Amino acid sequence: MTDVPKPRPARQEDASHLAILADTATGALSTCLWRMSAAPGQSAVGLGRHLIRDTPGAPVHFSNWTVVEHKGTVAGGLLGFPLGAKEAGAAHPDAPTFLQPLTELKALAVPSWFLSVIAVFEEARGLGYGLALMHAAEESARQAACERISLITNSRNARARDLYAQNGYAETARRPFVPFSGSHTDGEWVLMIKSLQV
Repeated sequence: MTDVPKPRPARQEDASHLAILADTATGALSTCLWRMSAAPGQSAVGLGRHLIRDTPGAPVHFSNWTVVEHKGTVAGGLLGFPLGAKEAGAAHPDAPTFLQPLTELKALAVPSWFLSVIAVFEEARGLGYGLALMHAAEESARQAACERISLITNSRNARARDLYAQNGYAETARRPFVPFSGSHTDGEWVLMIKSLQV
């Protein structure tokens, strides 16, 4: 870990990297949601980049991200924020059915610091960047006076689940994975929570 650069707050110019990391971490769910909201002729990733880069108040805005660099460029990032009842919220009646399992799991995580995205680009994996980001997330959670930190992953992502478990996250609940446009996995959504109380 001594050679791993300290994570830093994301900057506006990181937006393109962050859009890709968001989509990577969510298994194309981000692209699916952006595609549903994009204006005619606007690309899904273009909308995601705009929300991250230019839309203060959007949950994905760069101000909510922390990144780590490898060889002078963004190697990975995390998107986290306090998750209260308002942020978890009940599913909107018109919300796509594939979001229902995620909404149910988020409700079980209230209150906590929620890791919406944590991802490292493939070429930088195995170098300690994911662990550095997890430590940064815990620091942010403690600064926000959160007593728990939570995340949702897919049951098929054994590598990620093992990393989280090794760092104190415990599986709390599961919900079925509902396919969406562009999805490329199955399995179940898994809620994992770690207590930050000493």
